[in-house]
This record gives sequence, structure tokens and C-alpha cells, in this order.
Amino acid sequence: MSFEQIIGPILQLLDTVFIYINSLVYDFISFLYQIFVAIAGAQIFTSEQYQTIASRVYVIIGVVSLFFIAYALLNAIVDPDGNSKSEYSVKKIIPNIIIVIMLIGFVPVLFSMAYKIQEIVVSTNIIPKIILGKDNGSTASNEETGELSYKKIGRSMANEIWTGFIYPKDNVEAQDIEINECYFPAPNCDGIEDTSTLGNVAKVTSLVSPATAATLYLSELIGDKIDKLSDNDRSYTLADAYVEVDEGTKNFQVYANFGKKMHGEDKEIEYNPLFQLIAGIVVIYVLINFCIDIGVRAVKLGYYQIIAPVPILLRLMPGQNKVFNNWLKSTVSTYIDIFFRIAIFSLGILAISLLPALDDTLWANSAFADNTVVQNFARVFLIIGILIFIKQAPKLLSDLFGLQGGGFKLGIKDKLGEMVGIGGAVKKGLESAEGATTGALGGAYSALMNRGNIKKGAQAGFWTGMKDGGKQFKRQMQNIYSLGGGKGQVGAFGGQKWSDRMSDRYKDRYKDDYRGVLSAKVNSATDVTVPNSAISSYYQGQLNDSKMAGQKLVVETEKEKNAAENKLNDIRTNFETDKQQKLSNLNNVITSTNAVNAKKLVSDFSDFNEEKKVKLDKMKTDINALQSNHEQVLNSARMNWDTKRNSQIQQIKNDMSIQEQAFNTNKMQQLSNLNTQLSQQQQLGNVEMTQRLQTQINELNASQFDASPYQSKIKILQADKFENTDEYKTIKVKQNAEMSIKQKEYEDYKKISFENDERYLKGIAVANVQEKDLYNKFVDVYNSKVEDSSDYQEASKDYEEKMSDYSASYSALNEATEVIYKYIFDPKKKSLVKRVYNPHAKNEEDKYIDPNDREAIEKAKVTLVEKNAYEAAVKELKDRNETFKNMDTKLASEISNKEDAEWLKSEEGRHMDILLNKLKAQSSSDSKENKK
Repeated sequence: MSFEQIIGPILQLLDTVFIYINSLVYDFISFLYQIFVAIAGAQIFTSEQYQTIASRVYVIIGVVSLFFIAYALLNAIVDPDGNSKSEYSVKKIIPNIIIVIMLIGFVPVLFSMAYKIQEIVVSTNIIPKIILGKDNGSTASNEETGELSYKKIGRSMANEIWTGFIYPKDNVEAQDIEINECYFPAPNCDGIEDTSTLGNVAKVTSLVSPATAATLYLSELIGDKIDKLSDNDRSYTLADAYVEVDEGTKNFQVYANFGKKMHGEDKEIEYNPLFQLIAGIVVIYVLINFCIDIGVRAVKLGYYQIIAPVPILLRLMPGQNKVFNNWLKSTVSTYIDIFFRIAIFSLGILAISLLPALDDTLWANSAFADNTVVQNFARVFLIIGILIFIKQAPKLLSDLFGLQGGGFKLGIKDKLGEMVGIGGAVKKGLESAEGATTGALGGAYSALMNRGNIKKGAQAGFWTGMKDGGKQFKRQMQNIYSLGGGKGQVGAFGGQKWSDRMSDRYKDRYKDDYRGVLSAKVNSATDVTVPNSAISSYYQGQLNDSKMAGQKLVVETEKEKNAAENKLNDIRTNFETDKQQKLSNLNNVITSTNAVNAKKLVSDFSDFNEEKKVKLDKMKTDINALQSNHEQVLNSARMNWDTKRNSQIQQIKNDMSIQEQAFNTNKMQQLSNLNTQLSQQQQLGNVEMTQRLQTQINELNASQFDASPYQSKIKILQADKFENTDEYKTIKVKQNAEMSIKQKEYEDYKKISFENDERYLKGIAVANVQEKDLYNKFVDVYNSKVEDSSDYQEASKDYEEKMSDYSASYSALNEATEVIYKYIFDPKKKSLVKRVYNPHAKNEEDKYIDPNDREAIEKAKVTLVEKNAYEAAVKELKDRNETFKNMDTKLASEISNKEDAEWLKSEEGRHMDILLNKLKAQSSSDSKENKK
């Protein structure tokens, strides 16, 4: 079974699970849109309620109007000339009073008309229909308008987003993707239900006794269903699913029926379930924001309606026109907000629905024009980008057109936090939830990037984030990074921040020289290949002593090994001699007692063993012959396959040669025609046409035959192996089966004992007790083995131990099996690195070897005696040489990464610290100078 056959059903099951989860999310999107439309049509105050309040204001308006008229008349009498220029002149007050009275009368009508226009636009889905270019249910009958229309538009928009993540592959149409069966528990597809199952249900239902009205009705209903299915087309396409989900006759789960079309050789559908879920959650978040904003809008619009008489009345007061203008601007901004939001949402859905159709345009000039994997992921992020734009667009529009943007808050937390009484608690709870979520993500991400425990990182980030609240991602990244032993500030990718890392590099730059000189001094002192090195005299003394001790140990262990081996051989010889003597004695006893049947059994036993040996030898020969024959068959099949492949490669090369020749012939013909035209145009003096023809000639000359498709096919054929073909696998399966049968026959025959032989059964049946006893003793002695005796086992164990001691002592003295490690400074890595020391090297370059260079390491190996001598010499050097002891201690400190605390106290460290402070001061000074 291939990997695809194993993983395919698993991926299909995961896709089905995601479809069922995502269907709940997208059903909720449709429901939220209905809520959005319902809130959008809300009207807080009716015209009658407004008139009741306005009538109370009329008295105030009348009193204020009489006051201003009286004041204007008195001014006109006292100062006729000055009154004509004043704000309180009759010619200015009277028009304002008339305007105020007209506005008071018309405002209810204007608000009523505005609400009516809003109801028509929202309920009939005019804006989505114009933008999306589809009806979405607005052409329904009178009974189907209203709520059903909202359901259809919401359903359609949810389906548009859904289908942005499940669409046909390149060069495949949705109507061409067909299925012929439904999968449990996905909804049935029209025309392809299992009629046999329905028939069985109908049959069982008809047998229920006594028959009830329900069972009779069920039988009749199922029968009609079967008849209907028999007449229908039994195929169902992806285009059918698009349409039926869009119209609401099927739910989103129907897409689960196309699981087999999403994987394997029959793959025709691209599906991104995880990003589909993320996009759905983003849409829900946006719609909840919209619903809250539109709820606030409905109340604000009612508020502006009910206070309308106040700003209208203030028009009578000089210098108060701005109050009326502000009221008018706020009212208009609040009113058109709903249309902006519907248009933005529809425009976003349109952009998502057009993405699959824009593939050729999107990637035409891209470096990823042929990379479908990159295109698919890019499309996913484009969809999420569109959804985020939908969320941000209202704020952008308010800033662009200068509208009243007080209600354009982008977060649900800020909206809920403004609720009276419980707003603070709700906001605090949401901040804690946000802190816990972002903190857990930050902790887990930091642990992941720094190879820590992701679960513990997420837990720590969760609890700390919940306590602090708000956005905790970066803070908990830093927290987990510091807890894990990280230095400085954490970077975007989990490691140390770039600026801190650069600062550490300044330190390392000065430490590098110290490390390099120190490691060079230590290694030079311990270089046994240099006659005058500090270790040379110690090493030679230790090596001589070690070799003498090693040679002595080899001699001693060899003696012990030989003694143990002789003892083992003696036991084996004595056992075989004793065995033959016992068999001879038993045979004499059988002969002397005239035990006819016992003699016959012993003779038959010997014959059986001989026959068994001959037959086992023949079966082994047959197995070897079969194996040889199998190899010949495979070699013959491989040669035939190679011949066919070479023939295919040669055919491709011939085709390529023919096409290249045709290309060159056509090219020469076109060049000839163009040169002829060029000559004619030059004679006519047509400069523009001459230049155009010359450009075409240059381009044609530069063109080359594209052999890459042929070369690609040849490379594929050349890289293929006979062992990967179905022919090889078929032959191998057959051969393995044949060999398995032969091997089983051989093993089964080996298990056959004389007790199952016909000769034994006949002989033992007539033998008396004495004869059976003699025969059984003879067989026991014959089958006995020296390996089963306790003496032999004990002697064998002792021999193995002595042999192991001898091998170890000999290897330690004569065989190069060990390596010597040292630390040297690597300028490229800017650190101390572990290297294998090669005392056999003839030049300095080959003296220190990378531990991964196995071939070079084999040449650098030393005997165990030499390694022990070297280590003893280093210890003696450290004990006797005070200078080397100090150097070795410092190098050990560098190697164990403890140099920061110790080395910075040294003279070199203090020098580096002073230098670093100078560099920082210089950097700060340069920065201030640049700012000036």
C-alpha cells in the first residue's frame, strides 16, 4: 500500500471534520448578517412621538420669536440706521423665524422619508445587488420578502467567502467536478441517494404489523423517492453545491461529499480548511463590530431626531448657527454610515469571489507564475487582508471625508467598555482574556523559537498575561526568553535582539584575540610532535612506561587465554570419546541380548539420520538454485527495461532534433522574408518601418530553440530506476512467495524427528520393555551435545572472559582505536571549537581535524596506551608547570562559558571594558551630532 493510499483517507477525514466545524461558523455569519440588517432598519422614535415633543417646543419658539420681533421693532424706532446693520434687525429676524417654522414642520417628514429610503435600500439589498451583480433573493414573491431575503443575502455572502477557500484546480471547471455517491454523515446530494438502502427500509416498513397510518405513509413516501431517484441523473457537481448552498437549499456540509476530489490522483479541488476557519472568525468579529456600531447608530439617529427642535430654535439666536450646522453634519454622517458599511462589506465579498478568476492576471508577471503552492497561500492571505480591510474601512472613510467618527471604534472591548454600570468590569474582563490569550501565544512562541517547553511557556504566559491584561504577546516573549537564560532583549524571532547581539559582538571581538592566543599557547605546550615542547619529556617517559606495562599485560592475558582454550578443548575431546564409548557399549549390549527389535530400531535410526541429511542438502541446493534463477530473471527484466528506457530517451532526442531543425528552418525563412521587406523599405526611405523591421530581425536572431521540455523528460527517464517500477515489484512479490515456500519446506523438514517415522512406529509397536529402554538410551546418548554440559558452559564462559582481556590488552598496545581531543580558536566561527589532535601529521595544517571528517580521523587515531600516556603527561605537566596550570585553567573556563565573570576581572577584561565605554560614548556623541 502506497503512502498516498494511507494518508489520503486520513486527510479526507480531517477535511470532513473541518467542513463540519466551519459550517457552524459560516451559518453563524449568515445569522449575524440578519441581525445586522434588522438593526439597520430600526427606528427609535416615530413621527407621532416627534410631533408630541415638537408641539411642546412650539410654545417656546413662539415666545422667543415674539421677544426677538419686539426687540427688533424697538431698535428700529430708537436707531433706524444702526438697526438695519444689526443681527437683530427685522429683515434678518423675520426670515430666520420663517425658516425655523418651516424646518420644525418638515423635519418629521424628512426623517420619515430617510427611514423609508433606508428600509427600501436595506430590505431589498440594492447595494449588494449592484456591487455583487446578483439578485440574492430580492426578486422573491411578496411572501418571500423580508426575513427570507435577509437570509439569502447573508447566506450568499457567507458562501462567497467559503468558496474563496474551496475551488477547482487550474484548468478544471466546477461543473466538471462530479461525484456519484454521498458520504455519511454529509447531507444527501440530489439524485444520488442509495436507492437500495431506501428499498430495504421500505420493505421492512411494509412488514410492520399491525400497519399504522405512519408506516403506510412512510412506505409510500420512500417508494415515491425511489421512483424519483431512478429517473434522475445520478451525478452531482461542485457547481450544483455552489448554487444550492447559495440559495439555502443545502447547508455547507454538502461540500464534505467532495472529499475524494481534494486528495490523491483524483484531486480536482483545492481546499484550505484552517485558513477558512480563521477567515470565518475574522468575519464574525467584523460583523459583531458592525452590529454594535449600527445599534449605537440607531440610538444616535433617534437622539438627533428628538433634539432637532433645539438646534433649529438656536438659529434664531445670533451667532448660534454653528450648533445647527453641527447637528446637521452629525445627523447626515450617522445616517449614511449604514450604507457605507453595507457597500464596504459587499465590496470585500466581491473581491474575495473574484480571486480564483483573477489567477492569470494576479500572477502573470510574477516570479511565481508556475508555483501553485505559493499562489494558493498568497490567495489565502489576500482573503484575510480583504477581511481586515473591511474591519478598518469605516474608520478610513470617516477620516477621508471628515465625517463624525466618534463611533468608529475598531475593538469590541472598547465598545463594551463604554456600557453604563458594567462597562468597566466587562472591559477589564476582556482585557484579562486578551492578556491571557496573547500572553499564552507569546510564551509558546518564545519557547518554540528557543527550543524550550512550549506547554510550560504557554502556561506561564497565560497566567501572567491574565493578571496584567491587554496585549501581552511581546511582554511574555521577553519574560519566557529571560526565564530561559536569554541575555538582553528578545528579538522578533525569539533570539536575542539585534542591537544587543551587536553589542555582545563588540565584546567577543576583543575576547577572540585572547581566546586565540590562549588556545595556541596551551596546544603548543601539549604538542608531542615538537621535540622542545613542554610536554615532550613527560610524554616520552609516560609512553615508555605504558608500553612496557602493556606488553607485560598482553603476555599475561595471552597465557590465561591459552590455558582456558586448552581446558575447553579437553572437555570437548573427553566428551566425544566418552560418547563414542557409551554408544559402543550400548550397541554391544543390544547385540549380546539378542534384542531383535532394538537392533532394528537402532539401524533404522541411523538410516533415518543419513536420509534426512541427504534430503536437507538437496533442499538447500534447490534453494540456492532458485535464488540464482531469481537473480537471472531480475537481471533479464532489468536489461529489457533499460533497453525500453534508452529507446524512449533516444526517441525524445530524435523528436528534439527534428523540432530544433524545424525551428531553425522556420527562423531562417522568417529572417529571409524580413530582410527582403527591410531592403524594400530602405529603398522607399521609410525610416519608421525600417527601424521596426530591424528590431524584429534582431529579436528573431536572438531567439533560441527551447529544448528544456525535452531535456526535462530525459532527466526524469534517466533518474528513474527499475526497482521503482511495478514490473520489478510484481516479479519480486512472486519470487519472494516462491522462496518463502521453499524455505518453509526446508525448516519444516528440519523439525521432523525419527519418532514420527513409519519405521519407528512399526518397530516400537512390537518391541518389549527391555528393547524400548535400550533404544531410548542409545538415542539419548546419540543426541547428547557437549555444549549442554555444565563443565563445558563454565569453561566456555571463562574462555570468553580471558579472550576479551587478551583482545583488549593487545588492541590497547597495537591497534589505533582512540582519538585525542583539543580545543582551538576558529576565526571564522569566532569561538573555541573541539578538534581531533593528529600526532602523526607531517604539517601544521593537518594537525587539527574536524570531528565530522571520518576519513581523516581514521588516520589520526592512536592506541589506548598512547592516549593514556598523553593524558598522564598532561596531568604531570599541569602538576609541575605553574605557567601551564594557569593557562589550562583559563582555557577550561573559556570552554565552559564562564569567562564573563572571571575573565572580565583580568587585565585584558578591564582593558576591553574601558574600550567599550569609549565606543559607547563616541556612538552617543555621533548620534547627538547627527540630530543637530
